[in-house]
Amino acid sequence: MTIMDSRKNNKLKILYIGGYGRSGSTILELILGQIDGFFPMGEVRYIWERSFMDNQLCGCGKKFKECEFWSKVENKFFADGNQINIDAILKLKYAVDRKRNIPLTILNCLKSKAYNRSYQQYSEILLELFRAVQKTSGCEVIIDSSKNPSHGYLLNSLQGIDLYILHLVRDSRATAHSWLRKKMRPEISWKKELMPIMSPGRSSIEWAVLNGFVGLMKYANANYLFVKYEDFVADPKTSITNILEFTKTRNRSLDFLDGDKFNMEVAHTVSGNPVRFNKKQVIIRPDNEWHDDLPRRTKCLVTMLTWPMLMKYRYSLY
Repeated sequence: MTIMDSRKNNKLKILYIGGYGRSGSTILELILGQIDGFFPMGEVRYIWERSFMDNQLCGCGKKFKECEFWSKVENKFFADGNQINIDAILKLKYAVDRKRNIPLTILNCLKSKAYNRSYQQYSEILLELFRAVQKTSGCEVIIDSSKNPSHGYLLNSLQGIDLYILHLVRDSRATAHSWLRKKMRPEISWKKELMPIMSPGRSSIEWAVLNGFVGLMKYANANYLFVKYEDFVADPKTSITNILEFTKTRNRSLDFLDGDKFNMEVAHTVSGNPVRFNKKQVIIRPDNEWHDDLPRRTKCLVTMLTWPMLMKYRYSLY
């Protein structure tokens, strides 16, 4: 083994699921999380405010600060006994993790001294968090389903990470329909709160912009895989096998996956779709209600706003 190979092997292997919300990333992550050597963290981008600050429910059903796994992670993350200064961490995050700052994460020459300080500090915090999770779980691959491209580009710039980019895309009309649904947020246990509802116009523009940014990541990292949600739900085992090949984690058992069904195991995910709290058997099936339920006028609007990307991803315009 060469010195270069040795250094690479010491890097944290992270599978980043990028794309747009309501595209099936949570169910895909939970399936991958049941494979030996994989650990699903959920949407890491929101861990500071939703978990460390608001103490929302972990995927295991317990409050974040009462979860045994995350208590162990916290002990490793803050091994020196320092208190968690979430306000300071959030200030660093908001200074760095923004779509407008994507060029700065790619080109060092564009970074100001102030940005560079925040970037270095926040990068070290993220790396320490991932290291603590890896040490606690003993996993080979950490799954981060944050989706947001600004977080993805930040991960791609970190020297201590061997990043694999899984670009998950779902039909823009299906995501627009999903954003109109009323869903409770069970992770907010102390009150009843709905997940955000978004207009078809806004979701269409965000779908195109965010997927466009994630798609460009293939020019910044050769470890890029494009997966369509519709292909995944049509043949889950083939899609998962392809992802294992992509992440160089072959020969892993998929016996838990019975065709389009699997039994959900406990996963310590932080943020994501409410399906992560389901402890029963899950059936993977296409969600095509939008074909009948989405008004014709709305379909036309979404198609008009997203047609170039729909054609690029080989979706029918009709």
